[in-house]
Amino acid sequence: MQQNSKNKIKYRSGNVLKTWVYIILFTLLIGLVGSLLASYFQQPLFFYLGSAVSIGMAVWSYWFSDKAVLRMANARPLEQGDNMELQRMVAQLASNSGLPTPRIYIVEDPSPNAFATGRDPEHGVVAFTTGILSLLNKDELAGVTAHELAHIANRDTLLMTVVAVFANILQSVIHYMYFFNGNNNGSSNNNAFVTIAISILISI
Repeated sequence: MQQNSKNKIKYRSGNVLKTWVYIILFTLLIGLVGSLLASYFQQPLFFYLGSAVSIGMAVWSYWFSDKAVLRMANARPLEQGDNMELQRMVAQLASNSGLPTPRIYIVEDPSPNAFATGRDPEHGVVAFTTGILSLLNKDELAGVTAHELAHIANRDTLLMTVVAVFANILQSVIHYMYFFNGNNNGSSNNNAFVTIAISILISI
């Protein structure tokens, strides 16, 4: 039992470390882009701007990336008086796991899915699609909820949330790069190379 507790603590620490590694790498990437632009245009402002943006995004991603994920999923908070059975089940399972009761969000989506987010158990969120709520019975839904609570307890949510936000940002950059390629034929080869590099970074 003691060995299991040590393994869990080690696993949580590993996830926190991985999260900071991703944040640092992303910060360096944005700073590098600013540096390259500063060199290309002979304008130091790009470097300072890139550095400021990279630091700001690093702080923002740690504290607010969970909110970004919920916005991307179009999730809405479950009101206090709605679906009391679900609220009681989540609260009971969280209590059994020694966790604070997470906030519950609902996603209007017919596909059966659920996910957890939040940088730590005190800011945990469990989101359910309307599809999974209508498809699963009470016991099955409890099993799904317990699985998501385990992610919160092990700090998986911190890592997954930060990576999801970074991936979304990089995908947006790719779209801009494709658009830029189509309107600037003279630099299309360089832009295509950057686009491929960013695509590889997303898959890491």
